[in-house]
Amino acid sequence: MAKATTVTTDAKAIRSMPNVQWVLSSDSGQINNLPPPEALLSFVKHLIDNGISKKEINTFIQKNPKRLFYEV
Repeated sequence: MAKATTVTTDAKAIRSMPNVQWVLSSDSGQINNLPPPEALLSFVKHLIDNGISKKEINTFIQKNPKRLFYEV
């Protein structure tokens, strides 16, 4: 079983490996969770509160997935 993480742990991981091409997503499609767009927005807000810049977030949500899926 996978170990749960916290946003603080995630932010520390991002900071410890800055050259990784991070991609952010949500797996919150279950009935009792927030809808995926709301969950992702909440996650992003918490990452920003933990020192991840909006520019980095943009890269993780837009630029890296684009490179991964469309610039093969």
